[in-house]
Amino acid sequence: VYGSDNFTLPDAVMMEDGSVGKLSIPAINLSVSVYETDDAIESLAIGLAHMRESSCWAGNVAIAGHNSGVNEYFKNLYTLKEGDEISLTTALGTRTYAVSFQQEIDEMDWSHIGRTEENMLTLVTCVNHDATKRLIVRAIEKAS
Repeated sequence: VYGSDNFTLPDAVMMEDGSVGKLSIPAINLSVSVYETDDAIESLAIGLAHMRESSCWAGNVAIAGHNSGVNEYFKNLYTLKEGDEISLTTALGTRTYAVSFQQEIDEMDWSHIGRTEENMLTLVTCVNHDATKRLIVRAIEKAS
């Protein structure tokens, strides 16, 4: 269930409501469920989408969300600053992360969602002024 190489599978983190967790970002007044379905578009219609290529708990957890259209959960993601806190709660517990950077990347650049030893979040959304770009926000787990 936990997978290998610091990679956690969805079954290990599944919540009673069918989500794989809840993401909370106080700086932008956001608390929303994260889903993993066979179709990421389906997940994005009801909340945020866990990116299947990434871990669900250990290592790098990548989560995508809309910033306009069907919902706007990530509409203010670009306003996050270094040090802003983000928490992820799953069936395994809650982890708190601090934003380390944000960056615009090419829409086909998947290098930021690879496996890592360090526990981190990678949040991904569209860039409003350029359909060929994505905004990523990287947050590193805070020491407890």
